[in-house]
Amino acid sequence: MYWWDGVPNFGDAIGPDLVRALLPVDNIRHARAGDEGVLLGPGSILDYASKFRDVVIWGTGFDPHYGRPQIKNATILAVRGPLTAKALGINVPVLGDPGLLLPEIYPLKPTPNDVAVIPHHSTFRKRLRDKLFCPFRAGYRIIDPRNHWTQVVQEICRSRFVFCQSLHGAIVAHAYGVPWCWWRGWHGRRAAFKWKDWFASIGLQPRDFRLAQLREAEVWGQRVIEHRLDAAPLRQIFLERVTWD
Repeated sequence: MYWWDGVPNFGDAIGPDLVRALLPVDNIRHARAGDEGVLLGPGSILDYASKFRDVVIWGTGFDPHYGRPQIKNATILAVRGPLTAKALGINVPVLGDPGLLLPEIYPLKPTPNDVAVIPHHSTFRKRLRDKLFCPFRAGYRIIDPRNHWTQVVQEICRSRFVFCQSLHGAIVAHAYGVPWCWWRGWHGRRAAFKWKDWFASIGLQPRDFRLAQLREAEVWGQRVIEHRLDAAPLRQIFLERVTWD
């Protein structure tokens, strides 16, 4: 299996544990260039498909920031959203991010408490800049996406509302029924496509909020979690089509 591990990031790290729970298997090797029979799961990692001899794509996303991927010898079970499918010029039977399946393998009941912000992991590489600005001075609890995914899920589930710069922050909040919104921050300019892809997958027009718009964002967030995406087809097509040696 291939997952991005350039820096710790919970949204990429969920892939192997999801697969272990669904199949189940114990050992999952991180794929190396030239491998065959490689599974690509959650994340904007379609541009890595060309590094392998053949791939199985399951809920993976496209990000034009990294260039158009060259996909050959691929079995496409699902992609993250309709914009990914359109960009690749393909018809795909299932749409959605595998992160939506997390409540099945890690069940938690939300316990609404305070308001949190989950920045993109790259925000923490610009620490001085962001300490001087938001989100570090906004007064909300900060969820660090570089922590283990179980800790991030726990922190999301104890939030009454989450401002998400991390896309998987929104996906996980949505999966557990925690109200959320898109907060662009400085990262938003380069991340717009994948966010629009996610919004399209749940049937909503893209909308973002500033950290100062909490009241308006919370009203919107209560409505948006009603647009639940049935994750069962993601699980079903994986179990029907994927085998592991």
